Amino acid sequence: MRRIIARVLTRLRRHRDRRADPVAPPQTTDQPAPAHGLAETLDRAMELGLWEHAARVATTAERLATTWPAVAERLARLRLAEGRPDLALGLINRCEKTTDDLRLLKAVTHVHLDRKDRAHRGLLRWTRAPRAPSVARRMLALLDWEAGDDHAATLALLQDLKRREDPRTLELLLLLATSQHRPEQAATWARRLGRMTALGADTAWGPALRYSLQVTDEWRQTPIADEEVTRLADELLDAEAVIPALVEAQRRHPRTAVAELLYLAIDRALPAFAQPLEAIEGLARLALVRGDVDSARTWMQRGIARNPMSAPLAALRRELDAPAPTPSDTHRPDVLARIGQVGPREQEKAA
Repeated sequence: MRRIIARVLTRLRRHRDRRADPVAPPQTTDQPAPAHGLAETLDRAMELGLWEHAARVATTAERLATTWPAVAERLARLRLAEGRPDLALGLINRCEKTTDDLRLLKAVTHVHLDRKDRAHRGLLRWTRAPRAPSVARRMLALLDWEAGDDHAATLALLQDLKRREDPRTLELLLLLATSQHRPEQAATWARRLGRMTALGADTAWGPALRYSLQVTDEWRQTPIADEEVTRLADELLDAEAVIPALVEAQRRHPRTAVAELLYLAIDRALPAFAQPLEAIEGLARLALVRGDVDSARTWMQRGIARNPMSAPLAALRRELDAPAPTPSDTHRPDVLARIGQVGPREQEKAA
């Protein structure tokens, strides 16, 4: 559920697995300005398809590739895009440091060089480590699946699922179950994938996948799992300061499943919060998002009892105590607008 928090606080445009995976080891960032600048330039050139410009930058970047993994990684990606996996592998092997990105690229280059057995062995050793990133387990599963070992592929994906729920892992499990003609298992993965999708965790090709497999929305009727609530509650205890931002995001752009999960998680963690007042304010607001005015008023009163000077709760009380608009009120702005458009002579005639 860490990704729920991350998605609300920031929209990351880069989709590297190490940033999506909260348990992946941190990558080296202490690179000098020239190395950082070259890496960013190569990224941008490849993103825009400016291959001649990327090749010119690569000439300058070569001398830094042995020392700085970020530069070696970009150059290796460029060589792969150029259809030269042999050069990419040479760059990776010459780099003095190893990162998750380089290890993954090494497996990719072996696949391109038709050395899938080497790629498989390297990934198998790597994924035995608890902190191996999800993308490594998914690649291992794809190699197993391609080799006809559906059982090993499923095991690799289930191992990944034990660490954290990832929509890409669930998508692969759904595809595996479908290819094995196991509709009940496929439906189970589809429901879990649907829950994650409702919480905003989607992939670029997820909608097309679900449409092609005719995945239904029956998961919408299932209650939120207790372990989901507990997991998010634990994470909120470690990131208490993000609660107002998460609540405000739901107030502005409500998502029913997210608001419900967030409400239940804050409520569960409330006794352990260091600053419970902000959590109570959040619960009051989320109750309104859920359409539960009575609960919103109860939380508002509970918060004001703790701090009568709370400005957010005072604003919420005014909002809750405001009289509902009457039919005449709803028409009044339109009447005033018409009067403003009518000239003095027409007003006299009307009188």
